[in-house]
Amino acid sequence: MSRPKVIVNCVAQRHAGPTERIIEFADRETGKGGLISFCRLADDTLAVDVYRCDKGIRVLGPRNEG
Repeated sequence: MSRPKVIVNCVAQRHAGPTERIIEFADRETGKGGLISFCRLADDTLAVDVYRCDKGIRVLGPRNEG
């Protein structure tokens, strides 16, 4: 079983906002993946948004909030 692939200079980054970073992830074996957006919000919090995921991708929430 191989490790997932992460692309930090992906095409989606061209559409990112001024305080946003977008990366792409994919399973090397199945090709399934999605995008993750990291964005600094006006209240100085960091938002993490996992989106455009293929079927077969399970997104888990935080284990702790603090």
